[in-house]
Amino acid sequence: FDKVAQKLSEYCVLYKTKEHAISISPCENYLDAKHQLDRTAEAYKLLYEGGVANVEFYDEIEDAPERASKGSTLSMGELLRISRFLKSCRILNTSITSSTVDAPILKMQASAIYTDSYLENDIRSKIVSEDTMSDNASEKLYSIRRTIKRLNEQIREKEVRVIGTNGEQ
Repeated sequence: FDKVAQKLSEYCVLYKTKEHAISISPCENYLDAKHQLDRTAEAYKLLYEGGVANVEFYDEIEDAPERASKGSTLSMGELLRISRFLKSCRILNTSITSSTVDAPILKMQASAIYTDSYLENDIRSKIVSEDTMSDNASEKLYSIRRTIKRLNEQIREKEVRVIGTNGEQ
């Protein structure tokens, strides 16, 4: 069984999923085993008959949601990872629940997956990279950056005038 669990873990993309696959143990009663076999049969049908794609890769988000719920400020990188996680959840939820394949167990589980397209898109539209926020993230930020740009242009114009009057180039 350990060899099967190890082989299963090789197909896992995420670190925690690999750990879980390695740590699983055989079912101890018939009903649990039957339920797991039914889920496996549904997954097979969804993948090979329904064309449901693999779970899209996402970064591990660790404890960021819990910290955010307690009022902590998250970094832009953490927010981007959460956006990618939300996208993966949305794709998984939609692809399974909208499939025409008969898969009641997995469809019920997929329908319980939390999705928030608004938050996902809001993060992506406001954060460009782990260290760059979009000018359009807020009106205040746009105003500040516009003022900085205008001040930089005024400084350059003064430098040109000063250099021009001193005869230096």
